[in-house]
Amino acid sequence: MAQNYIYENSLYLREPQYKQLLETKEVEVVHFSEKEEITKALINGGIGGEKLEGLLVALENEHEGITVVYDKFGAGKIDGIIAYRSLLTTELYSEFGEIETTSFIRENTSGKIVLLHECFIHPNSKIDDLEQILITETLAKCLKKDCTYGIYSPREQDISSQMKNVLGRQGFVHLNKNSKRDIYVVDMKSPITLYHNVKSTIKEPFNGNERVLKVLKKSHARLQIALTKLYPGELVISFDPGIMHNHLIELITAANNVPKEPSAVRTLGKNMCVPFGNIMKGIVIPNTVTKVLHTEKEFDTEIKNFYVKEFPQYLPLEYQVRTIRSFQRPVILVDDLLHKGYRIKELDPLFHEEGVDIHRTIVGVLSGRGKDLMEIQKREVESAYFIPSLKAWFVESSIYPFIGGDAVAQREIEGGNMIDSINLILPYVMPGFIPGAKKEAIYDLSMVCLENAKKILKVLEEEYQRTFEKTLTLDRLNEVIISPRCPDRGSCMKYDYHLAASVYVENDIEKLVRLKHLVK
Repeated sequence: MAQNYIYENSLYLREPQYKQLLETKEVEVVHFSEKEEITKALINGGIGGEKLEGLLVALENEHEGITVVYDKFGAGKIDGIIAYRSLLTTELYSEFGEIETTSFIRENTSGKIVLLHECFIHPNSKIDDLEQILITETLAKCLKKDCTYGIYSPREQDISSQMKNVLGRQGFVHLNKNSKRDIYVVDMKSPITLYHNVKSTIKEPFNGNERVLKVLKKSHARLQIALTKLYPGELVISFDPGIMHNHLIELITAANNVPKEPSAVRTLGKNMCVPFGNIMKGIVIPNTVTKVLHTEKEFDTEIKNFYVKEFPQYLPLEYQVRTIRSFQRPVILVDDLLHKGYRIKELDPLFHEEGVDIHRTIVGVLSGRGKDLMEIQKREVESAYFIPSLKAWFVESSIYPFIGGDAVAQREIEGGNMIDSINLILPYVMPGFIPGAKKEAIYDLSMVCLENAKKILKVLEEEYQRTFEKTLTLDRLNEVIISPRCPDRGSCMKYDYHLAASVYVENDIEKLVRLKHLVK
């Protein structure tokens, strides 16, 4: 009976036999702030000659720091550097030398200013989108220090076209008021965050396919540009899952007192890692017992309220928590984001009721509000990134139809492998979590999401056809997507499971075009 049910509902297709062991990415990011350690890092990293002299001269001011990116296979050689320093308003004129520039910055800033003034990219670097990594890691470090205004302006070098593109995708605006040097500025007070996780929702071998990776990269860049239009001039900071996983592995293994690299002889720490959100599903942390708590955000049919429940076809949350308690280990809770804390608020009473010992909570992105919530619960919390004031957050996969989304209540799971869901974009619903954004910008964002989903699904369908000589229809989508979903259309509307997902996305694009004059 079990076998027949599995075949009838197309379950477990192309699933790995064992969970993936999460290892640190080849890229390593290090921040240096002391003059001696900066000089030592530059020399040991292979920076010499005029470039070394120029960087050391640029780093003579106080409050200097550098962000360094290494390729772990590069024998300790530096692939990229960004130098930055805090800038006082009284130093603006001496730095830029023009009244109009200094007046504009003073009028638009409130709080600490950070100046990114030197950048070095190794011409033979094999790290993809290195400029993006440098900018993200540097700004994240500065946000943690309560910086609220960012300036990018090298003193002695031109800004490359690639760097200009990256700055534009982060929300930086070119300042035309200075004729002496290029200046890009951004308001960092309340940024938007974007978690670039679409690759992790795709199964092997397609998540390593060159064509798929290429379309994911282009789609992500288009989405970043669309997000900058929601609040022009304000920061959009995009987090790479590989780099975030690096930080999380370090935090989790340190909390468990075990090495972050898999050991030859299996030695487990006393604490147990329990991911309970969108991150690290189907993944094992090195030298650490790992058990996922399967949760799902479920909206009511009017998409007004939502609840945190068990993931479809999993045990109720109280039974899952009881299973975790049976391991008799202190628990390290792990999630991608802690801001309003909906999941943790739902789970906390269950942990108390079952007497689960919560050692600490570790998250990818922690906001000031999330930190306050942990203080109220008297729990210890650590994070890969800390953002004091968070305006909005986006998980990239959740806004792409058929690839991700949030469940809708009182709907049946059709075909055994498709979850009725909602993507919080037009034409499915008018997003209500983007306060103050213009309707035109929301429309453009929705259109970009639909077009990105269509392009991703199209290339997956083509590669699936090429690999298995079959059409990738809805009933086979779980052979490519880990947890495929279908946009909720009501209880009387049914999908034809013999059609491709991209066909339905094309229909939704046509619907959105028809609504254009309502919004624009």
